[in-house]
Amino acid sequence: MLRLDQYRFLISKLAVEPVTPATILALRKQVGDELTRELIDIAAVQGKAAKKFGEGIWMATARSIEQASDQVVANYKASLMGDRVVIDLCGGIGGDAMAFAKRGPVITIDRDPRMTTMAAENLRQIKGTSAVVVSADVTTYFRSQQFADPRIGIHIDPDRRPRDRRTTAPEAYEPSFGFVLSVIASSPSSIVKLAPAAVLNEVDSVNTHRQWISLKGSVREQTLLVGDCIDKAELRRGHRSAVRLMRDGTRQVFESTDCTGDREVVRTIDSPLRYIVDFDPAVRASGLSVAFGTQNGLSCLGEPSGFFASDEPPDNRLLMQCFEVTWGGPADIKQIRKQLAQNSARLHSIKVRNTDHDPAALMRSLNAKTSNSHDRLTLLIGRTRKGAYAVLAKQL
Repeated sequence: MLRLDQYRFLISKLAVEPVTPATILALRKQVGDELTRELIDIAAVQGKAAKKFGEGIWMATARSIEQASDQVVANYKASLMGDRVVIDLCGGIGGDAMAFAKRGPVITIDRDPRMTTMAAENLRQIKGTSAVVVSADVTTYFRSQQFADPRIGIHIDPDRRPRDRRTTAPEAYEPSFGFVLSVIASSPSSIVKLAPAAVLNEVDSVNTHRQWISLKGSVREQTLLVGDCIDKAELRRGHRSAVRLMRDGTRQVFESTDCTGDREVVRTIDSPLRYIVDFDPAVRASGLSVAFGTQNGLSCLGEPSGFFASDEPPDNRLLMQCFEVTWGGPADIKQIRKQLAQNSARLHSIKVRNTDHDPAALMRSLNAKTSNSHDRLTLLIGRTRKGAYAVLAKQL
């Protein structure tokens, strides 16, 4: 039987050294077949775990680390719970529980004994915290009236991959969304983690707020805030918002009651202007592109799911990237290649909206090398009623 320090040492060693047949054979002789497989599996995800949780040896599987919250996101959600005792339902390997434990007591519960064993080991690395790990079915462990205690906050992360099939339909989650609704109806403060594309039809909007959270250029989750944590976030009930989190804990937020945007309010154009604007993915995922563009005086370049444009650079560039156009024309590869050659320019990146162009394939086709110089260009391709267009632009 391995001691915990021996177990962690073997994982750290396997994480940085090639796993050869000789390594596997030696491990089998030392710890047996089953533990060898477990050690190799855990070691294989240490790189991903470190990106989410920071330095350390973390207990995780490939599936559980994909579903776990990044600590920046988890810390943000934890900040909305104040000093309440948090009950973390469907807690997995403890990604959210570790953040909750840093600010106060937490009870994390999951029906999978392997996950709770890993969560307990992960939480041990959070020094000076008060955490309890329970292996149980969350639908039977607590009675719904217990969630009404004002001293308790609820975080629930239902399984969005039941039977290993990803779904965006909350009614297909496990536990059932009916159970989730019963929990949030009773709780004075709760947070539900959802898929970014999840559509909610049964939620009482009077006491809830839907928020899309982005980090490092991608939407990490849609979060349903309920009760007091909405006030803690300085948001309004019945609204929705997009938030971009920074690694240092700061955030940029846009909030609106407008869920789909009013196409009659925003100006729609068919040709690029001097400046092209791309919104943060949380804005686009939340369906607030038109509301956000209108507030910032931008024109919609084709569909709201595409780019926006302006004759002047936006004054407030939070939650957006702004580009100054150096060339514009049809999305024709020969013309784009010619423009790059004439200007001796190299591409930094390619962004595509509402066309089937593959950015990686385009980069290879253009024989373009990425550049980190101050003169780097971005190729943006989109579509209007006139057809597909392309622009080469410098990011401001």
